[in-house]
This record gives sequence, C-alpha cells and structure tokens, in this order.
Amino acid sequence: MRPGRAAAVMSVLVGVAFGLGAWSAGAALPEGLRPYSPTKLEWAAVELQGLHGSVFTPGSVGWTFLPEPPDTVHVALLYDGSLRASSLADTKDAVRQIVKMYREGREWPWLKVRITEHPQR
Repeated sequence: MRPGRAAAVMSVLVGVAFGLGAWSAGAALPEGLRPYSPTKLEWAAVELQGLHGSVFTPGSVGWTFLPEPPDTVHVALLYDGSLRASSLADTKDAVRQIVKMYREGREWPWLKVRITEHPQR
C-alpha cells in the first residue's frame, strides 16, 4: 500500500475508533441505549416474570409478577370464574414456592410476596 493511502486508512480507523469510544462512554447516546440500573426488587419482578410468568387463557390461571416497593413482589392471579377453588389454591401455593425458591437462591431474605386474585369474565 502506498504511504499516502496507508495514512488515509489509518486516519479513518482512528476516527472510527475515537467515535465509537465516545459513543460507548455515554456521549450523545440515544435515550433507549443509555445505561439503567434496576433496583433489586425490579430485577426480581422482571426475572420472575421472564422465568415463571403465565398468560391467562379461558379455563386456566395466569399470573404476572410486579414490583411493589419497598420489598414485595405482587403476584396478580387472573383466572376464569369457572375454575375450582382447589385449583386456585394449588396455583397460589405453587407461586409462593416459586418466590421462596427464588428468594433462597438469590439470598434475599427481605423479599416478600403478595398474591391477589382477579377473576376474568
């Protein structure tokens, strides 16, 4: 490669590297790419929802995990009005066990759970 061409290529590479370095350091990042650190409670709700959340369909039970500051994961149970009470009780027990195992695995003894029922029509 000719010396002039090599210098031009090198200057472009340095410019790209500098631009990427400034961009990755947070300079002028678009809002959606800016760093964000969730709280432990928010993290717990997101992780539990991703791993164990369930979509409601008629004839079944669905649940979603939501953060409830300062230390509680709120689990909203959605269920069909025709569901047997024993099935709902079994689901509540299973959800409590899921949160208990998560709490123990993360070693977060402060984490609590609150379950609410929401019949769907």
